[in-house]
Amino acid sequence: MNIRIGFWLLCLISLVACKGKTSGVQDTLFSGVIRVAVDETLSPLAEEEIAVFEAQYNQTGIVPIYTSEVDAITLLLCDSVRWVLATRPLSGDELESFHSNKFWY
Repeated sequence: MNIRIGFWLLCLISLVACKGKTSGVQDTLFSGVIRVAVDETLSPLAEEEIAVFEAQYNQTGIVPIYTSEVDAITLLLCDSVRWVLATRPLSGDELESFHSNKFWY
């Protein structure tokens, strides 16, 4: 009975340990994948910029989420994306939220 419990415990530990493994590509400035929110009115500009950046840095992936300006900033405040391309500066409340969560702007 103890051998059976030990075997299943070892299997469980192995599965948990392997869960955090990645494909070897680290998220740095020039490698990895990043999700960004883009104001839908800027989508043509964003598509061109993403294509150029990914062509220069072939280990990168940029996943754009085209949405309204308000939703894009909300995604950033909720930590769902790491960058926003929008046409307006942040409001006072948005800046306060960034400062209280120790984001930098």
